[in-house]
Amino acid sequence: MTSSVAGVRALWLPVLVVVFASACSSSDAGGTLDSTTVAQTGERFDAADLVTAVGGLGVGAVDLGESAPGDPFGVAAQLVCVNGHVVRFHEYESVAEREAVSGTISPDGWSAVDGPYEWVAAPSFWVRDNAMVFTLGADQATRDALTAVLGPRVAGSDTPAPRDERAAERLSCEI
Repeated sequence: MTSSVAGVRALWLPVLVVVFASACSSSDAGGTLDSTTVAQTGERFDAADLVTAVGGLGVGAVDLGESAPGDPFGVAAQLVCVNGHVVRFHEYESVAEREAVSGTISPDGWSAVDGPYEWVAAPSFWVRDNAMVFTLGADQATRDALTAVLGPRVAGSDTPAPRDERAAERLSCEI
């Protein structure tokens, strides 16, 4: 009887691994921006939560104490420095309000709200609960840290925009 139980366990282990891997897999960019494809906790998520969570990964993160205009995303962004890259944190009043904006972003991130944009570097977007996080030109380590905290990138491009050195200075920060 013991050997048949071991045989059943041996058969179920690969099935469980495949089911678990399928449930956890997702693409790193593109796809629809709805609550079924992103981490949702039902709680409010703010810039301080982002700094704490990224810092908990051992990655440098600090709230820069500044805000930037919300265009084209409707609400002003808090600027956060993550791993030496400026990250724009847009906090909406509700998930529905955030979805109304984030749902307009094209899978590659080059178009949003009311048309195409000429970002100065490759865009990346994440959403979590009431928040949308946006960065331009972040390196892979920064994108990995944000993905670990926020879930898969919901839109973005790895295709670089033409390099503008003055813009590059505005996209970097010191921790």
